[in-house]
Amino acid sequence: MIDAPLSLINRYIKYHKTQADKVQTEKIKTFQNSELKVEFNDLKDTLKDYLETENLNDLNYKDFMSVLILSLFMLIIPARSSNFMNMKIYTSSNIPDDVSHNYLINDKKKKEFTFVFNNQRKNTVLPQRILPIVDNKLKKLINIYLNDYYKDNKTRWFLKRNSTPYGELKNVEIQRAVIYSSEKIFGFPVNIDDIRRLYLKHIYKLDVNLLEHFELIYLLGYKQMPIMLQKNKLMYSNQDN
Repeated sequence: MIDAPLSLINRYIKYHKTQADKVQTEKIKTFQNSELKVEFNDLKDTLKDYLETENLNDLNYKDFMSVLILSLFMLIIPARSSNFMNMKIYTSSNIPDDVSHNYLINDKKKKEFTFVFNNQRKNTVLPQRILPIVDNKLKKLINIYLNDYYKDNKTRWFLKRNSTPYGELKNVEIQRAVIYSSEKIFGFPVNIDDIRRLYLKHIYKLDVNLLEHFELIYLLGYKQMPIMLQKNKLMYSNQDN
């Protein structure tokens, strides 16, 4: 892609920007009709206060897992729940060559965690997306999970049950965990779609220019974007300053 003619790269950018605009327009219409009268940052701050004051090690497995799963949608970009399915823990400093699974990379040398999303959606082949975890509270949660709650039975699933039937959590279980923990922490239930709508509303208010590029950047993963596309993004930003 980097060696492609500039005209081809520009057409590529224009096409994806047009598609992103269409998607964002529909999402904006959705959250404008939402009955939730709260802000994303208010929920995020409430969750962080809870993580700061609660003795997380005293929680039972169900409650801890529910808090962890809610945090996966509040403390990083709220992706689809399917991103955290078919996900294995990989202890290494490198990204595995295998693309048939999603991964949580546990880099013990650097004490860093990174999500690698390889999942595909129906009729769509998505490029690999890399999402480093920079939020310290989420890092702490994952550390507690791996050190105190996680039982390695050699399957290495990231989100899994600790009782029969053993195995990876299903999509519906992830969704229920978000509703369960949000009601306990916020005082009212929210689901994953609610969180994603509130996040998009937050982004829209924060930076309209970012909204124009949001779908493209997240879809490709910023680390995976060709250098030319990165320069193009910076050019757009400079024009608005």
